[in-house]
Amino acid sequence: MKGAADRLILYLTHYTHHLIKKLVGVTQDKAKSVVIDLQTSYSVLPTDSSFPFSAFYSSALKGGTAPSAEEAERFLEYSKQLRYELSMRVLEKVYQFPEANGTGSKYWLMFAKQDLLQNKK
Repeated sequence: MKGAADRLILYLTHYTHHLIKKLVGVTQDKAKSVVIDLQTSYSVLPTDSSFPFSAFYSSALKGGTAPSAEEAERFLEYSKQLRYELSMRVLEKVYQFPEANGTGSKYWLMFAKQDLLQNKK
């Protein structure tokens, strides 16, 4: 990890993997409600111990201290907008050529079967 951009890519890749796992077997009609549910429930800070790659973020903190409440709130607002934009683009791609039963493209949904960086969380 060389900088903030690398950590942002890791965060968005983790979210994308989580989103694709939630879309398996979901029709296009129900996909938007799945995305809305995921966006409201996915409010983890990368520095939290529950985030699978928190070690990459904790090393980048100034002085090794946790972010202030204001910084955390700013990040949550910023990441909410990022997750929304990313979700809309992923939905567009997954359902661009749906399967016969109305579910998403099997070529996109196959990524749900893989572990992200061998992470088991």
